[in-house]
Formats: sequence, structure tokens, C-alpha cells
Amino acid sequence: VSNLSFTADGQLAVDLPPLIDIPVPFIIELPPFGDFSDNVFESMAIAADDMGTFFVIDAKLISERLKKYSNWLAPSMAAEDIDKYADIIKNARCVELKDGPNVMQGVEKIKNINSGIIIIVRLVLGKESEERIVELASQGAEVLLLEADLHGDIAIGDEKVFIKDFFRKTHNRLVAANIRDRVTLLASGGISMAEHMAKIIINGADGVALGMPFLVAIECRMCRNCENGMECPVEMAKIDPEYGSARIKNLSAAWRNQLLEVLGAMGIREVRRLRGEFGRAMFREDLEREAFIKLFSKKVS
Repeated sequence: VSNLSFTADGQLAVDLPPLIDIPVPFIIELPPFGDFSDNVFESMAIAADDMGTFFVIDAKLISERLKKYSNWLAPSMAAEDIDKYADIIKNARCVELKDGPNVMQGVEKIKNINSGIIIIVRLVLGKESEERIVELASQGAEVLLLEADLHGDIAIGDEKVFIKDFFRKTHNRLVAANIRDRVTLLASGGISMAEHMAKIIINGADGVALGMPFLVAIECRMCRNCENGMECPVEMAKIDPEYGSARIKNLSAAWRNQLLEVLGAMGIREVRRLRGEFGRAMFREDLEREAFIKLFSKKVS
């Protein structure tokens, strides 16, 4: 009950984290590659501003052009760079902090600069991630952005775990620990279609962070020339920001419509009720086990 207190007139006051409603279950993030420029960044910033969702971008990439969209920018930084970007933090409503040994001290430091800000802790998933998620949630982390690789795989020792399976297990772990509703979980990696968004939410995510789909929306051919210092065949860096933002919003609207179809088929009125509804889904591994167990099981004498 450490978050309970009483006002001067004896009314119960609950110390809750700040809350911002967004009309779509995703935020925008920069993908791991692309022919980036201020035009590309502004395309994403305009789209985020118009849709009322956040655009996560490295704080060092926020130019004067982008500052007019500061309401929906979520500057990303490491804990050691907080002092450097204090002015940006003061004017932001959301910030991303990269996980590290002192990340919760960094959270406290940011709250001292801007008490009403929402802090996303980005955690690259790996071997000890499940324990780390429970630890951060128990310590008061508000939002955790859990990042798999581009294909949705998570390296755990010599094996790879798919992000869907990881979220299902982690969601159940937090529920069992009675701390699931203390933290918002966002998924990143391996999500390239609207159905993938619905699937990861039903497996326990509250929302997703999208980068690659919006890169394709602004006509990226996925040739990865940019990674090798070669010329972009579509000259993406020269895109008109208004045109680029319109393409991102068009894709977002299509994903929204597809998500509504999924929700309607399940009899669910809003996407928040989809989270963790395992009973409304059919999992391939469960179906295969039920279908073939009689064929391959050994008879018990």
C-alpha cells in the first residue's frame, strides 16, 4: 500500500503513474536500417502527430524542424545522457530510456526533471530477460518496450524463441506475480502485418512498436543498399514529408480496419480487452499435439 495516501480533507489519494490515451495500439519507431534524413523523420513525426501516437527517435536526431511535433515525440537516450538532453525532457510527454544497470536511477532522475512524463524502458530480449522484466515491473517501471530481432526471434542460449511464445510466458508470469497491471508491455520485432499485431496482443502485449511496415509504406524496397553505402533506388531521403506522412497514415488506417474485423469476429468491442485472451485463439502447437498425440503416443500397459 505504499502508493496510497490521504488528502487534507481525509479523502483517499492514489499515487498513479501518468496516463496518456492513444487511439491506436501502436507507436512508431525507427527501423534498424533505412536511407534516413530529416524528411523521413518529419514524415513519421507528422503521421504520429496527426494520429495521436508517439514517434520514438534518438534524442540526437531531433532537429529544430522536429521540435514543433514535440508533443508526440519520444526522445530515446541512455541513462548517462539525461543531463545532456534535460531541455528536451522538460518539453516532452514521453521519453525512452535504454535498459542498463542504473536504469531505475535514470527513471527517477527524469521524473525530477519532468514529473508528468511517461518513461518507456527499452529492453533487448535475451537469456535473462524474463527475470529482468519481473524485476523492472516490481520496481515501478511504467512501460517496457521488449525488443526481439527483425524476424521476431529471441536468442536464449543456443536456442531461439519466437516473440509470440515469449510474450505468452511473460504475461502469465506477471499475472502469477500479481503485477501485470502495473506495467504496459510493448512488442517490437517480427511484426509486419496487421494480423501479427492482433496475435501479439492476444499473447499478452498491450501494444506494439512499428518501424519496418512504415519504412515500406514510404516506398523502401528493402534492398539494404543504405547499409552498404550504396545509392537508394527510390531516393527515400528526398521524400516530401506531407506525402510520406500520408502514406504512413493510409497504412495505419488499413491496419486499424483489419484489427476491427478481427475484434468483431471475436465479439470484442475494444482492443484493450484482447490482451491475454488465449481462450479466443488457436495455437498451432496445441492443435498439432491434439491431432497427432494418438498416432505417436505409446500405449501404457
